[in-house]
Amino acid sequence: GMFALARCCRTHQRGVKSYGTTTEKEPKLFKVPIKNTKEVATVMGIFNSKRDFVKTIALWEAMKAHSVSPNKQNIFCAMKAYTSLKKFSKAEELFQFARSHQISSIPIYNTAINLLLYKTSKPDQVETLFNELLSLGLKPNTTTYNLLLDSYNKLGQFEKAVSVFSDMTKGSTKADVMTFGVMIDVFGRAGNLQHAESLFKSLSSHEIEPTGFTYKAMFGAYVNSGDYAKAEAIFRDMTSKGIGPDASMCQQLVTLYNTDIPDDMVKAEKLFYQMKKNEVKPNVETRFAMIQIFTKLGKRLVAQQLFEELKEQGWVQGEQIENMRILSKRINSQKIQESE
Repeated sequence: GMFALARCCRTHQRGVKSYGTTTEKEPKLFKVPIKNTKEVATVMGIFNSKRDFVKTIALWEAMKAHSVSPNKQNIFCAMKAYTSLKKFSKAEELFQFARSHQISSIPIYNTAINLLLYKTSKPDQVETLFNELLSLGLKPNTTTYNLLLDSYNKLGQFEKAVSVFSDMTKGSTKADVMTFGVMIDVFGRAGNLQHAESLFKSLSSHEIEPTGFTYKAMFGAYVNSGDYAKAEAIFRDMTSKGIGPDASMCQQLVTLYNTDIPDDMVKAEKLFYQMKKNEVKPNVETRFAMIQIFTKLGKRLVAQQLFEELKEQGWVQGEQIENMRILSKRINSQKIQESE
C-alpha cells in the first residue's frame, strides 16, 4: 500500500534517465512512494510536461486513497491536469480544498484565475482572487498581472487595466509579450490608437519579438479605428515573417473586402484560398461572406458548393436562403442591364 505503480510512456530519446529507473532504452514502470509528497510532485510534473494528465490524476487519487496530506506542488499539478482534461469542476474543488487548508502559492492562484477567465467565463471574479492572494502575502508574477489585465480588458474596464499596467511597469515585475499584447488590445478597444501603436513599436526596445497575439491585437486596433490600409499592412508584415493569421483575423479582412469593388473581392478570394493552403479553417461568417463574394464574381458553382456545405452542417436558416436568393436576383438584374 505504500507504492502506486503507473505505466509510463516510452522515452523519446535513447538512454535518457527516467524517474525511478536506471538508464534504459524503454523503461516500463514508475515506482513512486506515495507518502513522499516531494517525489510524487516531481513525477506529477514529469507527467504534466508529457501531457499525460491522466497519470497525474491517478497519482493524486492514490494520495487521497492513502490519506496523504498534499503539498503545494501536488495540488498545483493536479489542478493543472484537471483543467487540461476539461474537468473544470474538479479543478475548482481542488482550489477550494487548498483554500480551506490554507495551502497557497502563486501557481495555484494563477491556475484558479486562468480557470475563471478562460474556462468558466467569470472574468468579474478575477479581481477578488487577485486581492485575496495579495492579502495572503503572495507576490504576483508576470502571469498573474497578465491574467488581471485581460480580465479588465474582457470586462471593458480599460482605465483599471491602464492603472495596473502603469503600476506593473514602475515596479519590479517585468512585462512580457503577453502583457504588451493585452495592452495593445486594451488601447485599441478603448479607441486610443496612438497608444496602441506606440506600444507595438516599443516591442523591439524591450527586446520582445512580436507574436501572432501582438499582431492580432494591433490588427484589431486598426480595424476598430477604421484604418483598413494599416490593417492590411500589418497583416502583410505578419505573414511575410511566417506568422500565420488565425480564423478571426481572416474573417475580419474578408468582411472588409466584401464590397462591390472587383479588386477587393479578388483579394478576399486569394485570402480564402491561402487560408485553405495554411490549414486555417474558415469560420461560418467567413464562408457566408465568401458565398456572397463568389456570387458577385460570377463564380456560382463555387458559391453553391460552399452554400451546400453550410446547409449540411445546419448553419443555413430560412433568412440566409432568402438573402442569397435576393443577392442572385440582384446580380442577374445587373448583368441584364449591362448587356443592354
